[in-house]
Amino acid sequence: MDVAADELMRVNSVLNVLTPVFVALCANSSVVPAGAVGDTAATLCWRETFQRGDAVMERRFSAEFRAIEPQLALWRNMLVRTTADGYAGSSAAIRDVDFTAVATSIAVPTLCVVGTEDGSTPPALVKELSELVAGARYAEIDGVGHIPCVEAPERLGALLTGFMREIGLI
Repeated sequence: MDVAADELMRVNSVLNVLTPVFVALCANSSVVPAGAVGDTAATLCWRETFQRGDAVMERRFSAEFRAIEPQLALWRNMLVRTTADGYAGSSAAIRDVDFTAVATSIAVPTLCVVGTEDGSTPPALVKELSELVAGARYAEIDGVGHIPCVEAPERLGALLTGFMREIGLI
């Protein structure tokens, strides 16, 4: 992320998928409750929520995917094995970053992709980001959550391939 921001002249295109390249605009501040990092009582409360994993799974995956996908247990297991402090700290760092000024200086073809059911980086925020980048293309993948490469790899692949063809990368 920092390399792209620091070396925009060397970047030929930006494929903004999942957690966007310029996260600040797209980060959902409700991921980590205020005071959860460094506040013992709040951290303990967050740890309880985190260990259950359900709230995070709801933010990451669509209801349809959560209902039918047998791999969901594997994703949940990976999540709950992450330390609560580490997850909360990472989320707070993402929440607090602001690259909106850098986004306005991007002058290369840019594709911003979001799942319509993304509870972590809602479509409205990704749309707002895309409007800061001159000429950026915005695309939604219907019925998909925060991780479209897991929920809809074929649809994401088609979007990426079409964009790369459109700008002459393939």
